Amino acid sequence: IKPATPDDKVDQNLKSSLKLYHISNASGNLVIQEVAIRPLTQDMLLHEDCYILDQGGLKIFVWKGKNANKEEKQQAMSRALGFIKAKNYPASTSVETENDGSESTIFRQLFQKWTVPNQTSGLGKTHTVGKVAKVEQVKFDATSLHAKPQMAAQQKMVDYGSGEVEVWRVENQELVPVEKRWLGHFYGGDCYLVLYTYLVGSKVNRIIYLWQGRQASTDELAASAYHTVFLDQKYNNE
Repeated sequence: IKPATPDDKVDQNLKSSLKLYHISNASGNLVIQEVAIRPLTQDMLLHEDCYILDQGGLKIFVWKGKNANKEEKQQAMSRALGFIKAKNYPASTSVETENDGSESTIFRQLFQKWTVPNQTSGLGKTHTVGKVAKVEQVKFDATSLHAKPQMAAQQKMVDYGSGEVEVWRVENQELVPVEKRWLGHFYGGDCYLVLYTYLVGSKVNRIIYLWQGRQASTDELAASAYHTVFLDQKYNNE
């Protein structure tokens, strides 16, 4: 048996295969062009444009600049799905939308440096006299984030769980709402769409998640991808 590969080496291999693609219609036609490879920096992402970040086929991220025009935002997801086919990646390759200003922790970690506005940098100092401070162990429970905003902040969530969650399962290539009592249950033979709606000030924001089971059929994988694009366009890429 071959020895296990250290996690840090796997992480470096994944980061080394990163490629950033620019989506723009400035020339009159929508064009996708490779603009950078590792190392990536935050300032490569322009607020006026959209981008595709290819994590070596493991996952595809679609980043939408807050000032990008409507066509670029609408076409970004469909182009990402076409990108998967052009690269001969598996149909199960995950596609995740990242909105300018509310990027996920996973996405930010793929960049050499990422600065979040109003985020405290550096480490504080803890002083103890004669004994080690007692540390309270808290089990992470996403359903209680609304009551524990500090935990939500530590987990770098977009809010503290006060938003609205809607979940659908793909059945016969159509979306079927999942009952609330079954939220959080995902089966390997199915595909799901999750829509999370939350407020930033008075502005409504939405995050769409696509979950594809390992044993899901090819038809279900394709249908879930189609419905993701449709849902993304339905809400005008908010």
